[in-house]
Amino acid sequence: MGPRIKNRSLSCIGFEARVVRGVGRPTVVVRGEIDRATVDELTTALTEAMVGNSCIEVDLTDATFMDSSGVRALADAYFRLGRLPEAIRLRDPSPALRSLLVLAGAETLFDVVFSKDRPTLVTERTDREPARGR
Repeated sequence: MGPRIKNRSLSCIGFEARVVRGVGRPTVVVRGEIDRATVDELTTALTEAMVGNSCIEVDLTDATFMDSSGVRALADAYFRLGRLPEAIRLRDPSPALRSLLVLAGAETLFDVVFSKDRPTLVTERTDREPARGR
């Protein structure tokens, strides 16, 4: 009998979740779609990054989609790290991913940071001027 090959859907093609260690927090770099077909790989990377660490970063710059299974994996990691908002830093989630976190009520669980070249949600205001047209 040959080696068992795990049956993976087409959404797994191009997905990657890897841990990068350097100075500071370990970073889970995510590329592709986070869904029920890929969430186990994300969970494995999150678990690896959490070993011996109280804070991790998840770089979502190249994450193109996330469903509720991805939100659940991030929330589980949050609980395992002691329920501190600074324990998990999400870097550069797309507006769609950020909206999903807001809709799921999970946006307050994480420290969300944006690079200067990454746009924030349209509804977010970075200045203190009142919105026009009201």
